[in-house]
Amino acid sequence: MPPPIETVQRFLQNQAAENLDLSGFRLIWTKAYPDKGLRLLYTTKSDSVSARPYFFARTMSPQEGQNTVDQMNRYFGPHIARNGFLRRMGKAALYFSAHNLLIQIFPADRFLPFLVQAMDPDFMRPAFGAFIRAKGHPREVVGVQPFVVRYKPERKCLIQYRLHWPEADSSHTTQVVYAKIFRKMPQVYDKLQRIYRAANGSGFQIPEPLGKIPELCLQLTGNLPGTHLSLLAHRDDFPAICAQVGKDLLEFHRTPVLLADRHDVRSQLEGLQRWGTLLAEALRAHAPRIHRLIEVLSRRMTGLVSPPAALVHGDFHVANILVDGARLGLLDLEDCGMGNPAIDVGSFHAQLKLLSLKLHADHTALDASIEAFLQAYLQGCSPSVATSIPTYSALSALWCAYFQCVLRPVKKGWYQRALTMIE
Repeated sequence: MPPPIETVQRFLQNQAAENLDLSGFRLIWTKAYPDKGLRLLYTTKSDSVSARPYFFARTMSPQEGQNTVDQMNRYFGPHIARNGFLRRMGKAALYFSAHNLLIQIFPADRFLPFLVQAMDPDFMRPAFGAFIRAKGHPREVVGVQPFVVRYKPERKCLIQYRLHWPEADSSHTTQVVYAKIFRKMPQVYDKLQRIYRAANGSGFQIPEPLGKIPELCLQLTGNLPGTHLSLLAHRDDFPAICAQVGKDLLEFHRTPVLLADRHDVRSQLEGLQRWGTLLAEALRAHAPRIHRLIEVLSRRMTGLVSPPAALVHGDFHVANILVDGARLGLLDLEDCGMGNPAIDVGSFHAQLKLLSLKLHADHTALDASIEAFLQAYLQGCSPSVATSIPTYSALSALWCAYFQCVLRPVKKGWYQRALTMIE
């Protein structure tokens, strides 16, 4: 179990080099691995997204933890004075020995070492200037404002940049671009370019790949307007929007592109055994039922007649869809690969069930929207995909239970939602 929030808050305040305001300190993200210990992400209230502090804590033995702290503070030492929050902390990492926790202070991240530079406006202004000049544009960048959109510690960070030009250069003195920093950037950027060219404007809008800054593992994409679909479930036209999702997903699956990455049954079965076992350990009272579900799903997936491999998103859920009037945008294409299109259909089906539980505490509340989505998709898909959808919907429902129990046991009602998703 995570230590009491007040305990962590007091520890950080006592360790800070300057007086530290941690009002609104809270745990927003957690993973609890039986074999790897805890992963915890804390933050505080802030008037500015760009200034919001994050503290990432993970279980680590005393010797390894202290060694890691020493290494991180040496490596990030030159950046501490340049970043306001690191300066107030006086360090990039510390070890909470009472709970065997290594704590990293954002933007210091041992597996994303360039993140601290990507969040530095003074560093990024000439970096963007050089990038723009290399593209053949003589415009001068006079200011850069970074805003954290989403941070997944030790994996990736999505940043919104507002670039400011001199007023004399243009009637538009500000441009918004998005950047994602992660270790697999070169391979993913190439994939994004290929999908963007092949999609040819049909169905979903896809973020335009603008370029990359390889030395920072940073890929740049254009801004997609819209509201996250998950925020529109209260609207009367939500079923119609979900029907449009079904139509656009069908077009996406027809995109004429061939990728090296694969979403094959073998890897899915291996994943099911791995995370299904962790779910059974987290819900010990329901372990027999979970193991039976794993067995049944494994048999069904093995017995499916696989359709020809098509482009699959691989992480198709409500938070990755933007609604802008009659147009829909699709985000986070880094997991795209070739596979059975039913993977995406089943994922969206289960995610709508989970959204229904979160908003209404009733898994049937959004059934009209689910039906509209399925009917729109089924009108154009092949029989082999259609017969695969129930199996992949059940697989995704079990994954959602795992997500609630192991990856997100923080938000109110998580336990009951997990139990409902395995029923």
